[in-house]
Amino acid sequence: MAIRKKALKKLGRSKLSVRAQKLKPRKVPPFEDVLPVAGLNKPASIIFRALNDLKIPFRAEVPFGGGSTLGGARVDFDLIGRNTVIEYNGPFHDTLEGQRRDFIRNLAVPLRRIIIIRVGDLPNIKPTLLRKLGQPV
Repeated sequence: MAIRKKALKKLGRSKLSVRAQKLKPRKVPPFEDVLPVAGLNKPASIIFRALNDLKIPFRAEVPFGGGSTLGGARVDFDLIGRNTVIEYNGPFHDTLEGQRRDFIRNLAVPLRRIIIIRVGDLPNIKPTLLRKLGQPV
């Protein structure tokens, strides 16, 4: 033990410090005043209403890449006639199951030549959708 203390004393303090990074869960804004649409969670309900207000034709919760039956995924919103889907980046996508389904969906995207638009800024969802879809705000 004494030899070890002498050796450590001669070496001095370590120049490198190793610290583990804490993984912080994604913050989800509160949605107290949102009345959910049947079959959708509150964030998806906000996007649903925004698409309706903007008069953009869409389908909600569409099976994709095998769908639920084959263990595949679903997209939050499929924009009809635009070859585009909208995904809300909620906390589900940080889970192992969410990452697996995202992976399956992302494999199917190049085959169908689909554009995925990921949204997360729900308070400004209408201008965000218009900007990402290429329409003037």
